[in-house]
Amino acid sequence: MTDVGLGVLLDHVCNEIIRRSSPFEPGTRLMVHPLVYRCVAETRPQEISRGLPLLLLGLELAPSEEVSPSGFKIAR
Repeated sequence: MTDVGLGVLLDHVCNEIIRRSSPFEPGTRLMVHPLVYRCVAETRPQEISRGLPLLLLGLELAPSEEVSPSGFKIAR
């Protein structure tokens, strides 16, 4: 299994959010590899058990096999 560097990933996501500070491209969903999603979900069991979406940096977190373990995609 690949180690997931959440700190590095979050740094990159923050930089991308700042770059997209235009109101025309804010994004609402953060697509991450399922390993990353699972890692975050394990730290927030109450949100999962209540059926709430996982939020990270103000974006809804969603798993995607199309994203590498160290990558991400901000989508609308």
